[in-house]
Amino acid sequence: MIALAILISFAILIAISASSSVVRRVFPQLMLLNSTDGKVNVLLLGNAGGTHEGAYLTDTIMVASYNLKENRAIFISLPRDIWVDSMKIKLNAVYEVGESKNEGRGLNLTKETVGQILGIPIHYAVRLDFRGFKKAINEVSGVDVLVDKSFDDSLYPIEGKEQDLCGFREEEKDFSEEEAKKLQV
Repeated sequence: MIALAILISFAILIAISASSSVVRRVFPQLMLLNSTDGKVNVLLLGNAGGTHEGAYLTDTIMVASYNLKENRAIFISLPRDIWVDSMKIKLNAVYEVGESKNEGRGLNLTKETVGQILGIPIHYAVRLDFRGFKKAINEVSGVDVLVDKSFDDSLYPIEGKEQDLCGFREEEKDFSEEEAKKLQV
């Protein structure tokens, strides 16, 4: 779900950027973004949040690299189990370790670490948890999702409802504010 929210955010950015001349006239500050070789690299992190154990372990770790000249983005998804030898932890624990040392440090530490792993500068970073995901859904009045294969996930981690089933039937689904409340994302 977190990955979906992040992808939706960047899909909107890409759609808006489709007519770059209009975007540049309306948003001239886009050209002022930090970039390297005409590319803006954004780290996208998703974690569950909340108060349960592992709330700050990042389940989604992606880099969106937006090419300002070609007006397109590519996404690089990093496995959460990449070993970070210098810290003796998995990549998905870097944010949590940074936050435990100094609140607000997790994002920068993860940004630096991912930049070292990929060998590219990471200009910006965004972290989204389930509460932020719910707000994003509400902000755009729901999201249409085509569920092309039915599924049930009996282990979906909703605090206090760990045993409740979560699943969807094959159909086009509108994830509205009501649906987000039902899922408590």
